[in-house]
Amino acid sequence: HAELESWARLLAERYPDSGFVWKALGTSLMGQGKDALVALKKATELLPDDAEAHSNVGNALRDRGRLDDAVASYRRALEIRPDYAEAYSNLGNALKDLGQLDGAVASYRRALEIKPDFADAHYNLGVTLNDLGQLADAVASYRRALEIKPDFVEAHSNLGTTLKDLGQLNGAVASFRRALQIKPDFAEVYNNLGAALQVSG
Repeated sequence: HAELESWARLLAERYPDSGFVWKALGTSLMGQGKDALVALKKATELLPDDAEAHSNVGNALRDRGRLDDAVASYRRALEIRPDYAEAYSNLGNALKDLGQLDGAVASYRRALEIKPDFADAHYNLGVTLNDLGQLADAVASYRRALEIKPDFVEAHSNLGTTLKDLGQLNGAVASFRRALQIKPDFAEVYNNLGAALQVSG
């Protein structure tokens, strides 16, 4: 990403009116965890009908905690490209952060209608359903995420927690153990596994 950033900065000096150059610069900055908002906004000014550029602006705004502005950017991306599953998933994340859980669920479900094998959307849907107290549905979403991406350690961890809340302790223990096979230094899972083993007796 650092090499891409250097290349994109050189091109931005040479071709300051190229939206694709600004988009590449913004993407490289985001990939390094740097503030990319200025470059990404410049890309949307030069490429007003580029849905991915608007979604990227939404991601940068969400990283800054500007959630309402992020929602607006994702909605703009979806106006341009109504079948953009990633933008629906990103919109769901921002709505979840805003506490608008029903809206988040609807966004994740729409993403999954478009792209049924979208593991992250299944996982985030599970998190949101869990927050809504719909534990059995959350379990189904985590399991679906794991069918698609078997090494999805957060999904194993959350599945274990939800199964524990449902009183399904053997399943919870198995999920926590699987998470630790994938990520042996996952401290939170050790705590949860210990608690589940203590309850199961």
